[in-house]
Parts: sequence; structure tokens; C-alpha cells
Amino acid sequence: MNNIIVKELYRAVLLSKISFKNSSEINAFIDSNSDFLDIKKIISKHEVCFIENEYLKCYIVKYCNTIYLSFSSILSYNIDNQLHYFKDNIRIHKGMFHHIQNMKEKIIDHITELDNLKDIKKIHICGYKTGGALATVATSILAEYYNNIYLVSCYTFGAQPVGNKQFTKYFNRYVTRSYRVNAIEYNNESSKGEEKITSSKYKHVSNSILLDKDSIMEIPQRDHIFHRFANIFYSHYNIKFSCESLDTYVEYFKNILFAYNTNLIESKISSDNIAKLGNSDDQHIYISSSTISNNSTLPSPPTHPVPSFIQMTVSDDLTTAILQKLDTINSMVSKLIEKTS
Repeated sequence: MNNIIVKELYRAVLLSKISFKNSSEINAFIDSNSDFLDIKKIISKHEVCFIENEYLKCYIVKYCNTIYLSFSSILSYNIDNQLHYFKDNIRIHKGMFHHIQNMKEKIIDHITELDNLKDIKKIHICGYKTGGALATVATSILAEYYNNIYLVSCYTFGAQPVGNKQFTKYFNRYVTRSYRVNAIEYNNESSKGEEKITSSKYKHVSNSILLDKDSIMEIPQRDHIFHRFANIFYSHYNIKFSCESLDTYVEYFKNILFAYNTNLIESKISSDNIAKLGNSDDQHIYISSSTISNNSTLPSPPTHPVPSFIQMTVSDDLTTAILQKLDTINSMVSKLIEKTS
């Protein structure tokens, strides 16, 4: 089980937002927004490499021993929405694969240039929506290319799946850490322009993080029971797992980080001070304020109070697990109904 580093998730969502800006606008945007102080120290002291065309942007920057790649795109997911053969029965979204292949050499050249001191240990790749889909494809290809050289991780927000079952195995074989974050959207009316996944052959690659205004929950990729029941309940109450606004992700993370830094969330964590998913009875998912370094920038206070944290119990016993998951979903739905009423 990979660790969730909350600060890195927050940094990734901010980088994902910045990647929608033109290269000439970035510094002015950061200077005018207090939420981006953490990003400012990265960008102001280091050269940012830009790969841009009319459809997408990829920003690459080095900070300490890490290289960050952030993708954004105005591409439609439904353009070239076919599973393209890659190798060994691995099939990838044709449109996403095509665009990453076209910029692969430029990305590698920039990474080589940024690692001229040979001090890079990690590569973190992020993106929102279609940018997240591009980030997923890029992560898989770069993780294999740099296998045993760099630790490659991927953080996406509201991203669509981009490959078949064999692709997920290929992805997970090489990628160090990967989380796809979805923020809950309340009272959502079905959007006519919403892009649908047209094939059931598409599979998500990693564990999901469900983000609410005041809570965060990790849902293991293989937890089909939870996904099935949660989808039924959320569909009934017209609540979306993936909201359409990147600002919502930023706001939710601000709330959670503010709660950590002001000790509004009780800290119950394992000895390595990171969130873990236990495999035995009476284990819980917890995310602690201890994951935020003392030197980190304190986010601005949230615009509303931050209630208690959601806990999810995991049991090896199937019957107990089902009951516990139903309990969790019921509690979440009750909470959501209160918020939407």
C-alpha cells in the first residue's frame, strides 16, 4: 500500500491549476494569489520548462531532488476515443497516447537538462481532467523509461481512465505512487456537455481519494463492494464523484490542511507519521497533521467550519466488511443529504 502525502496532493492540485495559465501569466498569477506561496518558492528560484501547443500545455520544473510535470489540455476526451494497441495486449486511449508520444522526446530532453547535477530522485506528474488523463499516460511511459533511475509518481484530479486492464498492470508495475482524486459535487444537474466513457474496457489505474469539503477518504482500487454501493447511493441523490471546477479541489484541500494545522482533526496515526490502510481488523484510514511539515505554508482559513474526519474501517472478514462499508456509506449519505437540503 502506497502512502498518501497530503502536502504533495495539495501542491499537485496547485500545479495543475497553474498549468492552465500561459507561461507569461504565471508569475503575476502567483504573486496575486496567497494560496500559491508554496508554489512561488518553487517557480521563483528555478527555471520552468514549457512545452505548449494549441491543445495542451506541459510545465516542467525542478525543486530540490524532485522534478514536477504538470499537464493541462483543452482536448476533448472523446476525440480519438479508441483503445490503441501499444504492446503486449496493452491498449491506451488513442488520442492521449498520440499527444504524449509527440512530446515524449522533448520531455526527456528537459528532464535530462534539469538533472545536470545528477541529484534528482523523484518525478511527480499531475493534471486535471483531460490533463490528468495525459498525465496518466505520460507517467506510465516515463516510469518504464526511467525504471530504477527515478521514483515516478502520479496525482490526478477528476481524470478519466485511459487504458485497458493490461494497461493498469503495466502502469502499476513501474509507477511508485499514484492517486486519482475526485471531489464530491452537490446538487449537480446533469451536464449536456459532459463527456462520457464510451467503453467498459477502460480501467482506472490506481486507488481513489474521495474529497469532501471537510473530509478525505481513500478507496482501494480493488474495493468493488464500496464502489458499487457508493455509486448507487450517490446516483440516487444526484451527487457527482468528480466535480467540474478545479477551484473546488483547491478549496477542499485548503479546508483539510487548515484543519490539520489548527489541530481540529484528532491525530491517530502509525509510527511512520503517514496515512496507512490496515489489512487487519480494527485498522483505519487516517490522515494526520503530522504529514504537513513545520515549514509548510499555512493555507488561508476555510470559508466555513471544518467538522470531524471520516474514518473507514477495513476488515478481512467479508461479511463484516460489507456491513461496515454499508455503515460507512449510510453515514456519508446522511451527511450529504443534510448538506444538500
